Amino acid sequence: MSCRILQESSEPQGFYYQAQWNTYDDLVRHIRTDHYKRLLALMDLGNEPPLVEFHTVAETKGLDLIERARTTSEVNPSPGS
Repeated sequence: MSCRILQESSEPQGFYYQAQWNTYDDLVRHIRTDHYKRLLALMDLGNEPPLVEFHTVAETKGLDLIERARTTSEVNPSPGS
């Protein structure tokens, strides 16, 4: 969906790589590519081991969540409802 590389303002040699995928399978396919293999090689060039984190989202809601929250008394509605 998106990808960006940011440079740390407080540490000029530090970079932040952020990518967003539609599905977990899309992410796994990307990790298996030669493009990602080159990214891993770049991370190995640093003076310290890289910090790598993968964050997943189980569900995404939009205006429907706001409407439900403002019109019902449910505190924690069941997922997908």
